[in-house]
Amino acid sequence: MQIDKKLKGCIVFTSSAAACIPSPFGVTYAATKSFLSSFGASLAPEVKHLGIDVMVAHPSPVSSRSALLYLHHRALAWAAVTSEIVNHVHML
Repeated sequence: MQIDKKLKGCIVFTSSAAACIPSPFGVTYAATKSFLSSFGASLAPEVKHLGIDVMVAHPSPVSSRSALLYLHHRALAWAAVTSEIVNHVHML
């Protein structure tokens, strides 16, 4: 891809699909990625006149230790909820 000679630069932020979807047990991660998405979108018009582009990438899914921990905590939470429901039904 040929880059226009007038382009002075590009700022790239790596966000995540977690920025746009509910993320129980990953709230800090999701909030951080949501901030990056919003920050990038707000910064773009401020620096456009300087010839600077802003891009926010939202790669997903990505296999990582954080992703595995998130899935583990989510599974534990669902197990606890299921257990409570079963206990409640048995009480009836």
